Amino acid sequence: MTRRTAQDWLGGGAPMWWSHADAATNRAWMAQAGLTVEREEFVPEGDRGHALFWARRPCTPSPFLSERSVCVPTWVPQLS
Repeated sequence: MTRRTAQDWLGGGAPMWWSHADAATNRAWMAQAGLTVEREEFVPEGDRGHALFWARRPCTPSPFLSERSVCVPTWVPQLS
């Protein structure tokens, strides 16, 4: 688990705390939640960075829609 702080975050005079898991843990959590990771990118931030995930829920068509209806996936960005 990564923990970081910034004492004067955005000049507001208050500390900001971050705590997050690594990319592999976030990927496992998304799989356990039934999400499919479609894309993963690294977003650099100074001398560090984080993983940005694009994930979706499985698409289940409504029983009230015709067989020809299109099921549109819901995209869920996830930062780690």
